[in-house]
Amino acid sequence: MRNAGLDEKKVLKQAAAVVDGYAACLDELEFDPADVQHYALVAMYCSFLDFCAGILSLYRSRSYWVAPIVLRAYAEAMADFVNLARDRGYLAYIEHSFYSQALTFCTGVESVPRLAAFAAAPDFSAYRDELKAKLQDIVAQGAGHIRVKDRFRMAGMEEFYASIYAKLCSHAHNNLDALEARHLAPQADGRFRLAVRNDMPAKEKATWLFTSLSMLHDATTTLRRVLGLGDDPRLGPTRERWLDLHRRLKPVLLA
Repeated sequence: MRNAGLDEKKVLKQAAAVVDGYAACLDELEFDPADVQHYALVAMYCSFLDFCAGILSLYRSRSYWVAPIVLRAYAEAMADFVNLARDRGYLAYIEHSFYSQALTFCTGVESVPRLAAFAAAPDFSAYRDELKAKLQDIVAQGAGHIRVKDRFRMAGMEEFYASIYAKLCSHAHNNLDALEARHLAPQADGRFRLAVRNDMPAKEKATWLFTSLSMLHDATTTLRRVLGLGDDPRLGPTRERWLDLHRRLKPVLLA
């Protein structure tokens, strides 16, 4: 990030302090485990902390190009987080997705001859039948599959979906532009050489880091509101660090 006027080591150190600062307040997140909405939101939030910490680790190890692949999963979870925070009923759609994917796994196992013995086990059959019954119940309640695009639309993240998310998908799908950016290193004579762990342009580094921390900040505010928590004095310094990073990274982001 130096060519963008940023000291990368200092930026990453400050970003880590932001993540650690939010994580330090986990002990205050008291909720009723029987409230599935609250349980799911808290679990997602913990995943966001892990995603951010993982992205920072990737930056430190110069594995920059893996970060947008992680960030894509993070972004989809963020859309679900926002939707669930707004509407308790959205949980049925999350459950529908889980049971559908689990049944797809069961169907796949049953289609593989080498796994015939595993598929014929009584506990496997019982698990599959339980999944089918629960999925039928959820469908009977009116829940069904929601396209990724619609999940972002429902969360008010249409512009994010059309821009940032589209770029993240290019990396996750290993599209040609992503492969070229990762592994073709330009040489002084105009030629290219294949390489791994190539550097990433400063604008992309800043954009993925900014996006991950911005979502974490927004999720923190949302979760505390849903759980009815007041302000925690420990969050003050963390917010200040994030606002400072926000100010420094914003001018460097991808257009």
